[in-house]
Amino acid sequence: MTKLFSIFILALLITGCSYKNQSINLQPYQADISINNSQEKKSVYIKTVKDLRTNKISIGSVIKDNEDDISLFSDESFEKEYKEKLTKAFKNAQFITNTDILSADLVIEVYIEKIELIYNKNISFDKNLNGEIQLTTIVYKNEKKIRQNFKQSASKWLANSHNSKDIEPFLSSLFSDSINTIVYKIDKLKLN
Repeated sequence: MTKLFSIFILALLITGCSYKNQSINLQPYQADISINNSQEKKSVYIKTVKDLRTNKISIGSVIKDNEDDISLFSDESFEKEYKEKLTKAFKNAQFITNTDILSADLVIEVYIEKIELIYNKNISFDKNLNGEIQLTTIVYKNEKKIRQNFKQSASKWLANSHNSKDIEPFLSSLFSDSINTIVYKIDKLKLN
């Protein structure tokens, strides 16, 4: 009986302490952007959102003992999600979004170049979760083509985590911040 109990405890410790690596997905976008000082009512058309990363599933890693221990992944369609969330942000910022490519004041292309989250399990009392998203936008305005590069990064302390789902709110916040930054920058563009 004690052998059976010892085996049970050992199995519990082994499975209970392992890192549960699940797909990390985006949470619903909380539209917290409003631009009231815009003098111009601009219409915007999002022509494309394209994920240029070679590995569209990998989004970072968990580091343990100064080595990559576990690869973080997501089966999220970042192109689709980014386009939906960006459209919602433009609506909340009082842009006209129900337009077509020919009549829009601004036509936008978004290219996702990097999504990386690093959770360092070796760091106990400092920021141990770091994230970065790099994007390029191309805005067509009248006859002009305006290219802008965006790098959204953040870091925070995350309590000892044994489940990749603990990182979801951080990823969602990073995406929301990058969307808000794009909308603010595009709002500053003059139509003339």
